[in-house]
Amino acid sequence: MLRACIFTVVALAIAAGSAQADQIGPIGTYYLTDYINLTNFGSSLDAIQGNTYVQNPSIFQQQEGPIAVFNNLGVLRTAGYQYTNSGGEYAPVPSLTVSPTGPIYTNTWQNDLYYDSTTNGTSNFLVGLLNGNVLATSTTFGGTPTILFNTHETEDLGITYDATNNSLWIQNNQTGRITDYTLTGQVITSFAATPGTNGATALAMDVDHTLWYDLYGAGTIEHYSTTGTFLGSAHYAGLGYAFGGEIGGQQVTPEPASLTLLGLGAVGIAFGALRRRRPNAGD
Repeated sequence: MLRACIFTVVALAIAAGSAQADQIGPIGTYYLTDYINLTNFGSSLDAIQGNTYVQNPSIFQQQEGPIAVFNNLGVLRTAGYQYTNSGGEYAPVPSLTVSPTGPIYTNTWQNDLYYDSTTNGTSNFLVGLLNGNVLATSTTFGGTPTILFNTHETEDLGITYDATNNSLWIQNNQTGRITDYTLTGQVITSFAATPGTNGATALAMDVDHTLWYDLYGAGTIEHYSTTGTFLGSAHYAGLGYAFGGEIGGQQVTPEPASLTLLGLGAVGIAFGALRRRRPNAGD
């Protein structure tokens, strides 16, 4: 009986690791502001989960870029990527199919272009493409923005929030390099990633604490660990020129290494129990 339990634990651990390895697309729902999709060549609010890809109608054509997902509210919000352009609110999150809820959010940030954004639930964060300023705004993209720090780079475009260490991952559109910054601008870590022919956009953190981004215009998204290991890519027919991207959904699974350790730990406990039950030679 105990031997059967051991084999069951090992099988479950292997199966869990295999299921994770076979994952093609994001675990959470990856929302992208698609400036020009390759289905009808209009703007759409795209959603990807695993192998499934959905194009939702966008509120404003050729305007939306920055995007922030609020899991606690069940909504996502977008703004215009350049001054006076607008976005709005969509729900329900984390559904693949979302619809406008009514509010409109207009870009009031002059002198730069802001293609992506993220949120920690109390502030939204954006990075300027031309001047490298990282801004904090209200959760509705309003108020007078605060400049948190400057990356001292041009072409920084993708940005996503990391709740595990209260930091911001920022990706350079041209080089593809991804850098993790504190909210005051200190570099925590940085690694090289492939930008693609037209650049890298829509950086987002998945629920398993891995990173995804879009190869602009290629219909392909790339997957990396936070330590810089390439984990694969996925292609979706119709996905076009995405600007911003964020992933909705709560963390539900440990990383593969954790699953393996969990399985091995259970095996160790089982073998320990077996040894304790084994009689001594002198008995």
